[in-house]
This record gives sequence, structure tokens and C-alpha cells, in this order.
Amino acid sequence: MEKSTPAAAASLIRAELKVAFPGIVFQVRSDNKGGSSVRVSWIDGPVTEAVAAITGKYEMGHFDGMVDCYEYSNRRSDIPQVKFCFENREMSKAIEVAIKENICQKFGIAELNNKTAQEHFNAYPEQVIYRAFAEVDFSVCNAAGFPCAAAGALLAARDEAELARYATPAAPAAVETPAEAAIAKARAERIEAEQAEELKAYQAETEKTERALDKMAKLFADFGRAETAAELKIYQELTY
Repeated sequence: MEKSTPAAAASLIRAELKVAFPGIVFQVRSDNKGGSSVRVSWIDGPVTEAVAAITGKYEMGHFDGMVDCYEYSNRRSDIPQVKFCFENREMSKAIEVAIKENICQKFGIAELNNKTAQEHFNAYPEQVIYRAFAEVDFSVCNAAGFPCAAAGALLAARDEAELARYATPAAPAAVETPAEAAIAKARAERIEAEQAEELKAYQAETEKTERALDKMAKLFADFGRAETAAELKIYQELTY
């Protein structure tokens, strides 16, 4: 019996999550009643955003509350898609207790209750714990938020796989023919000769300017020593 589209999408999502987060148990269920959807549930493990990054492409679009209708903004023909993918991350009791203890230790709180939570965080204890829980990837970190054993290798593998997705294939090395080598050599020699000529012309112009400046300096010095109107007249004839 052929799978329904939601069931096919659920199978692919389940397979991707298994590769991306080894050791984490995901419950992936499809629903074809009242609009196709897939629901993904797991305990602790990765943050919701990390899972949504995988499930997102299996959604055909999104519901736009402003116009009260569904927008088909992500249609694809290469994979089965559903209208909605729901991610539900749950917190285990062990992690909840560990997070609570870590918060008390970190902020010097004897006990996290309504009073201390309001004083330090302006929130209820459950909100404080859940905020901390939502920020930590427990597939690679412990309850204190530090990388757990073997997390380094797992993170490195994930990073390598992620970089490989965006890596630009190296262009094959160009093989230069003898004719192309000769053309390149001639071009380099021509550029070098032009640069030498430009440098020679620049040096000549510089020397000419320096001589003119020396002459002007001498004339100004002579003007300073001029004692008669005749000498001043001679100076004016020389300079104008």
C-alpha cells in the first residue's frame, strides 16, 4: 500500500533527524485529518530551532493570520510536503532538577521559588527554568550548559557536514599551452618596459622641476640683496 504524502514526509523527517541527532529518540507522527501535518516530539535533546531547520522544508507554506488564510510560499516538487510541521520539545524531570540547581548555584540563590525568581528574574520559577532549557542543546551539552562527553567530535562532524553543504568546488588547475606562456611572457615584458619608460619620464620631469625651484630660490635670494632700483628692475625682468 502506497504511503500518504504526510506519511512519506514523516518518514523522511525521521531519517534526517536520526542522522543529525544520533542517540536522540524522536516521535514523528503524520496526520491527514483536517489538513495534512507532521508532529515531531522529543525529550531534552536539541533545541527546537535546530529541529525546525530540518522540518521546515517539508512545509508547503505558512498560515498568515493577517489575512486569515494559508500562504503556499514554500512549494517543492522534489520532496513530499505537508501544510504544517509541529515541533514539541519536552523537558525531563532530571534535566529540570539539574537546571534548577545550576541556576541556584550560578546566582547564589538558596532556593528557586516564587519570591527569589521574582527578585532575580522578574518571572515565575517555571519560566526561568524553561528559558534556560530552551537555550541549551542537550544532545551535546549537560544540564549546566557545558559540552558533555563526546560532544566535541559530534559538533566537529556537524560543522564539517554543514560547511560541506556550502563549499564551492575547487576549480581545476588551468593547463597553460606553450603559445599562452609565450603571450603571457611578452605581455609581462611589455608592461615592464612601459613601467621603465614611465619611471624615466617621471625622473626627468622631477629633475626639471628641481632645477626650476633652485633658480627661483636663487632669484629670491638675489632680490633680498638688491640695493638699487636698477637691480630690482633686472630682477623683475628675469622673473616676469
